[in-house]
Amino acid sequence: MAEEHDLTTKNGRIAFVIDASDHTPSSISRLLHCAPAAIYQWIDGSTKNLKEDHLWNLADITGYEARWISTGEGPARIDPSIRHVERVLIAMQPEARYTAVRLIDTLVEPFKKQDIQ
Repeated sequence: MAEEHDLTTKNGRIAFVIDASDHTPSSISRLLHCAPAAIYQWIDGSTKNLKEDHLWNLADITGYEARWISTGEGPARIDPSIRHVERVLIAMQPEARYTAVRLIDTLVEPFKKQDIQ
């Protein structure tokens, strides 16, 4: 990734996530089923209306968080293993989910104590 991007702007973050994910505006346009010119307008900031579904799909394609791409807030990425655990917990029945979360809390407890020392 040779180019520097202004991550304080939405168009800068869009350009960054496309580059960082080894995509091109053309490959993104094919995946999103939109015109390449639209992607270039997102990148140069001239687009007036970036549809939310395009932003969410861009996030899914690149692995970056939609909130971060849109606003610059929150984490840029979330580790895939955390996403996996999230999907597993969501799929569980509420009682099993409660037990799983308590187990995770128990597993994390020794690390919390290490951070204090």
